[in-house]
Amino acid sequence: MKKKSIAFVLIAVALSFIGVNCKKSRTDAAFTNEVKTTDKATEADILIKNGLLYDGTSNEPSIKDIAIKDNIIVFIGTANEKNVTAQKTIDAKGFIVTPGFIDPHTHCESTLNASNSITRANLSYLRQGVTTILTGNDGYGTINTQQQLSKWQNEGIGTNAGLFVGFGEVRKEVLGSDNVQPSVLQLATMKELVVKAMKEGAFGFSTALSYLPQSYSLRKGTEVKELAKASQPYGGVYDTHLRSQGSGIIDAIKEVEEISEHAGNLKVHISHIKVTPISNFHLVNDIIAQMNNARSRGIDMTANVYPYLASADGLSSILSTSYRTSQSVYNTKYNNANDKNNMLNAVNNYFNSIGGNIQEGAKRIVVADSNPLWKGKSIYEIAQNQSKTEANTVLDMLYTKLGIGIHTYSQSEDVMKEFLKQPFVVTGSDGVSSHPRATGTFPEVIKKYAADQNLQSLAQAIHTSSGLTAEIFGIKKRGFLKVDNYADILVIDLDKYKANSSYQEPTLYATGIKHVFLNGKHVIENDVYKGVLAGKSLRKNE
Repeated sequence: MKKKSIAFVLIAVALSFIGVNCKKSRTDAAFTNEVKTTDKATEADILIKNGLLYDGTSNEPSIKDIAIKDNIIVFIGTANEKNVTAQKTIDAKGFIVTPGFIDPHTHCESTLNASNSITRANLSYLRQGVTTILTGNDGYGTINTQQQLSKWQNEGIGTNAGLFVGFGEVRKEVLGSDNVQPSVLQLATMKELVVKAMKEGAFGFSTALSYLPQSYSLRKGTEVKELAKASQPYGGVYDTHLRSQGSGIIDAIKEVEEISEHAGNLKVHISHIKVTPISNFHLVNDIIAQMNNARSRGIDMTANVYPYLASADGLSSILSTSYRTSQSVYNTKYNNANDKNNMLNAVNNYFNSIGGNIQEGAKRIVVADSNPLWKGKSIYEIAQNQSKTEANTVLDMLYTKLGIGIHTYSQSEDVMKEFLKQPFVVTGSDGVSSHPRATGTFPEVIKKYAADQNLQSLAQAIHTSSGLTAEIFGIKKRGFLKVDNYADILVIDLDKYKANSSYQEPTLYATGIKHVFLNGKHVIENDVYKGVLAGKSLRKNE
């Protein structure tokens, strides 16, 4: 009996040891034995040899070969030693080999829905090395998830793509665009729309609580909480553009915490984390502390950041929502003396807040509009050309056209870097066609800030641009170079990898991507797109 007891104790200790070691990082532990080894020869379609391989974890790289058969990675290791043969071999000596990058925040719906196949190729992202995007962010995601995903799959798209179901679309479907609160019955109908979208494959529920009509939801109400909760049983992520990115940002983060807790510790993800304007830059450490505190309490809170100092928005966003619900409403208020005076004061206050004085603030807002009298010029320059005050210039422009795009230089590079360094922050572009972040975000993070400036290790920058993002959103078999994962693989000439776009020319593609394999298909070869639409529609519940 004593011998048996001793044996049981030894087994228990061994199992305990194994259990402790299994608590190692999910990504690191998964790669301790990633190579399948057999005596039988491995036959592949593509063999990429001699590259410095970053596997998508934060582990340091090593020289390895990687083989593709059909759409799957079938080998990682030393091909000569394991008798791996392939129809085509690519020598990646001197280059880095990484997983395809994953962008969790884009606005690609119109691109992927285009009738033109070259537009659907999504080259702004593909040429950066982005092979998977999520879209429908900021509350814009369609309520017809199945219909949209099927359309992309049938017509062909250039990157893998998944969807969020958007609060704005759900609210408009049931409540319209009015400033109203839902009844019990209406809220139940809205929840049914979220559940339907999740069952059809949505990755979560997205909001932008400072955008109309989403901003009509009450800060202390249950509307957003209940809709987010509806996504929880399906593994959803609550993805949000905060209610405030200014002085109220700490309270906005607390709102996200409350939503997570109400929804049973729902995963929450803050999009394009930042703080503006200059008067609030000092809050950066408080913001990071607030998020770390939430994480220490068990809330699965993450965020993404883009590496640019100007945001993209509408000129009308300077004004409160009551002045910008429609062109006719705005024009009526413009012609009312009291309303116009209030708007002039609001514009001047905004200029002061972002620049310290009216003139400096007006210099920080650059117009992104096709009108040649405005395009690429600051509000200060336009005012000077028209011999008007800056505030009157803004109101007159909006009287002509309420929907004027702008770039507002309201952020700090030091603050952005602090966010970028956080281990729970991933890369996300929030890409729009008028802003260079749609074409340059990933090379800026990986080449400029990691490889060149050593803000973080290159392995960490690649991890937060691929594997970590896949883990956060539950994107299966992507984001890591691992046997049996889908073959989304990049070969990058790091010396030449760079963003070429600017605020003046935002649509210029990045360069330096030697090869892109997407679902095993060779879609970019020697920095040239091959015309292949190899992307897949992704569903959370697959």
